[in-house]
Amino acid sequence: MKNIFSSIVISVGFASNTLSCFAQVKGGQYSKLFDLYAMEKFEDCAYKAENMALNDKYKKDPEPLLYLSMCMLKISKMDSSSLDQKYKDPLKESLKYAKKFKAKDKTGTMYAENLHFFAELKGDAIIQANVLYNQNQFAKASAVLGMINAYDEKDDNVRFTKGVYDILGKNLVEGNKGINDALKGLNVFFGDSSNKPDLVSGNLLSQAFIIYSDYLNKNSMQDSAKKTILRAKKYFPDNFEIKNQYNLLNGLPLEVMTKNDTTSKAEKKYEFHKSKENDNVEIPPTQAEPEIPADSVKINNREEATPEPKAEEEAAPKN
Repeated sequence: MKNIFSSIVISVGFASNTLSCFAQVKGGQYSKLFDLYAMEKFEDCAYKAENMALNDKYKKDPEPLLYLSMCMLKISKMDSSSLDQKYKDPLKESLKYAKKFKAKDKTGTMYAENLHFFAELKGDAIIQANVLYNQNQFAKASAVLGMINAYDEKDDNVRFTKGVYDILGKNLVEGNKGINDALKGLNVFFGDSSNKPDLVSGNLLSQAFIIYSDYLNKNSMQDSAKKTILRAKKYFPDNFEIKNQYNLLNGLPLEVMTKNDTTSKAEKKYEFHKSKENDNVEIPPTQAEPEIPADSVKINNREEATPEPKAEEEAAPKN
């Protein structure tokens, strides 16, 4: 399977590297942990933070868990040959401790003060999920994205993409639920023109829509495929790839990108995903068509009525 998320990796990697330049705990009170981290003694810092987290004295304190998560992320970037064998999957450990930290940060204050780190962690996790996706390890890719939503439950870009991975991995119940849950939040998000796309996960969504509509089309669910890409077209009216996927599924001529196309520079780097990406994915012989909620989609504070299905036109989303 070709790497259709290559530009996502480029843009996510750039964002992560930019954010990592500012990585240090904000609002903390433990100078020893601060100093160890600042001196890049990440293994020592992780060891001390873990001991603190296991001590009853600090059992309600989220800060040691935040340091653990931050140290594990740094360790995941180190040369694996120089690491202790106990660090089998430090990125996974970082995600695990991020979830535990979020649970103990009752007020959300420390989380809000350290968004730079959580964005960096999300970026690295998305890159890892992309690697697994391109290895056809859809369940593992979904699990990584699920760990992002465990600490950033509001990211519907990640939730939608996780649902798509679940479906590709034949976990249809979980996948359909995740997609429909994400769409509820996305309708609200795209209904407010003041909302800005997530710096790290924003580019995931358009590509996930293309993959999902492709999957539906190949599995004799052409109406659902058209409804899905129509929704994506309303979310991303200027996205070149979304336009061409819409045209492809509706038998219309493909467009040629011009200098006036307003697709972002990162998205312009994508190789257009034609309907052959998932030919090697074995598909269950039967399944119910997924629910595509909402009879109309509110975009930028205006209601767009969904037309009645016609022979030559796209079918409308329905409950």
